[in-house]
Amino acid sequence: MDKTLKKLYPYLLILDIILWYTLNIIVARFRRIRMLILDRSFIDSVLDIVWEIRSTKFLKGWLGKLVYRVLKNQYPVILVANTKIVLQRKQDIISIKEINFKKRGYEVVAKHIHIPMLDSSDSSISETFKELLGVLDEYNVNSLR
Repeated sequence: MDKTLKKLYPYLLILDIILWYTLNIIVARFRRIRMLILDRSFIDSVLDIVWEIRSTKFLKGWLGKLVYRVLKNQYPVILVANTKIVLQRKQDIISIKEINFKKRGYEVVAKHIHIPMLDSSDSSISETFKELLGVLDEYNVNSLR
């Protein structure tokens, strides 16, 4: 990766996810939706950046603080699955090394920021959704029930 692009990449990806997140919030408020369940999150973007540039230096400045502040105002839940299941579910080509790296990254983030993790390896979509609602109840969020 070009040095200039390597420097800009974290900022551009975080800007992209902030715009995407903000747009989703605006649309939800306009439609009077009380809760959004988003597939992509700041954690995903941060791990994508770390994987691509092989560095965590960008997290030590204002960008890391911004990511942490946004996470504090959400109710994050990390869904994980074993490597074989992830390979079956992923639409794009992804390496086993990258899957294992990101899974470990999710575990580290979950431990340090106290985010619940749900393993969906052996669960159906409806079972996983019920577990997710249970976690949201633990957050004391008015659930969709």
